[in-house]
Amino acid sequence: MAASKFWTKKRIVIFTILLLAVIAAVVLGVVFGLKNNEVKTAEEFVARGSLSSSISSSGTVVETGITQDVPFYAAWKNVTSLEDITDYDDNFSWTDFIINAVVNDTPLYYKVVYVNGDMRGKRNIFTTHSDTTVIFRAAPLYLDFDAIRSDYERLVAAGIISGDTTLSDFILSVFLAPGGSDESLPVQLQNYLIIDTSPEAETVITTDYVKAVIEDATTPEESGIIEYSVYNFNLTENTFLSMDSNVFRVSVTQLYTSFTVTEYDVASIDKMLRESAASEAETGVKQGVYAAITVNALNGRRVLAEIQEILTGSYNSGVAYYAVKAKIVFGEKVTLDLTDPDTLITDEAQSYLETHPDATSVTYLDYTYYDESLTRETVEGLGIDITDILTREEVLVGYSVAVRVPQEVVYNSLIVPTKCIFYDSESKPYVTLRESGKDKRVYIRILLSTGTEAAVEANAGYELNEGDIVIYKADDSLISSILG
Repeated sequence: MAASKFWTKKRIVIFTILLLAVIAAVVLGVVFGLKNNEVKTAEEFVARGSLSSSISSSGTVVETGITQDVPFYAAWKNVTSLEDITDYDDNFSWTDFIINAVVNDTPLYYKVVYVNGDMRGKRNIFTTHSDTTVIFRAAPLYLDFDAIRSDYERLVAAGIISGDTTLSDFILSVFLAPGGSDESLPVQLQNYLIIDTSPEAETVITTDYVKAVIEDATTPEESGIIEYSVYNFNLTENTFLSMDSNVFRVSVTQLYTSFTVTEYDVASIDKMLRESAASEAETGVKQGVYAAITVNALNGRRVLAEIQEILTGSYNSGVAYYAVKAKIVFGEKVTLDLTDPDTLITDEAQSYLETHPDATSVTYLDYTYYDESLTRETVEGLGIDITDILTREEVLVGYSVAVRVPQEVVYNSLIVPTKCIFYDSESKPYVTLRESGKDKRVYIRILLSTGTEAAVEANAGYELNEGDIVIYKADDSLISSILG
C-alpha cells in the first residue's frame, strides 16, 4: 500500500515537471514567434523644398514667326509696319525721291560713319527685354542744287551739252553716271553732295527700332517678351547708303510645342489659364502658366515653356482630346563671381555652393526677365536645372519632347515620402517621428501629394522640422494605410 502511494506521488511530480516544461516551451515559442514577426522599420529624413503634381504628355517642337528685309528708308523714317515697308518698297520711285530732295532739301544719300562690329556678318539674338544696342550710324548727304545748276548752265553755254537738254535731264544723267570704286554711288554725283557731320544730324539705328517692328508684327498671344534675330548686316564704314538699300534682315522665329491632353486634364489647364488671366488683369503683373519640357534628343535635358492657349479638340472612343500650345522660353545666361562677398548672399550662389563648396563661379539661366515670378525656386520646382545652360541653338524644329504641366505647386514646404504617412482609426494622417530611440506620432496636414512624395505641415500642437527622422514599414511595400 505504501509503495503504491509512493509511485502515485512520484507520477504526480513527474507529470507536473513535464507540464511546466511544455508550458515553458509554448511560452518561449510564442515569444520567439512574436519576435520573428515584429514589423521591421526603416528611416527617412524630412526634407524641405518645392513639390508639384503634374499632367504628362508628349509633343514636337515647331517654329512660327516672320522674316523681313529692312531697307534703309524704313529705318530712317521709323516705319514699323511690315505691310507699309513692303508697300513702300514696291512703289519706291527714284524720280519722285530726287524731286523731293531738290524741292524740300531733304537728304539724298547717307554715308555710314559707324558700324557695330560685333553684329556685322553674323546672326544676333535679342529679346524685347534686351538693352538698347546701336547697330549703325549714318550722316546725311544733301544735293548741292546750286552747284549742279551752275555746272549745267556752264556746260550749256560752252556747247558741251545741247541746249535742248533740260536741267532735269542733266540731273538724271548725273544719277545714271558710272559708280565710284565701290559702285555704290555715281562718281559724278559725289561731286554734288554735301555731308552734314554734326552728331545731331546723324541717323542712329538701334535695336529699339527693330523691337518696334517685332512688336508691331507679332500676334496677341506672342506679346510680352519676344525673341528675335538681326542678321544679313554687312555694312562697312565710309560706304554710301541709298534709301532703298537693305541694311539688315529681321526674323522672329519663336519655338513652340503642341501636346495633347484628355478632357479630364484640359479642364485643369483651362482653370489655370483663366485664373492667371484674371489675376494679371487685376494686378497688372504677369501671371504665366508654365510647364517643363524634356527634350528627348538632348538626353532628357529640360527647358521652360509657357502655356499659351487650348486649341480645338477631337473626339475618339468616347473621350475628348485637346491640343495645347506652349511657347518655349530660354533663360538669360548670368555668371556670378563666388569670390565676391556681395554675390555670396544670393539664393543662386548659396544653392550652388551647397553641392559645389569649392566653386569660384557659377553660370546659370535667369528667367525673371520674362516673368518676375520665375525665380530659381520656382523654375527648379518644375524640375529644371538652372545651371544646365541649354541654348536656343541646341533645340531644333522637329525634336520630340515630353511635357509636364504642374496642376499645383507648393513652395518651401516640408517634404516626406508618402510611404511614411499613416492613418489612424479616424483616418487622420500622421508620421512616426523617431527621437533619441523613441517613436512618437506627429499628426500632419497634407498640402499636396504626387503619390510618391507629399508636402506636409504639422498640425497645431505638434512639431516637425527639416532633417527629422520618420519611419516606415520596410518589409511591406503595399501597406493600405499609406497614402499613395
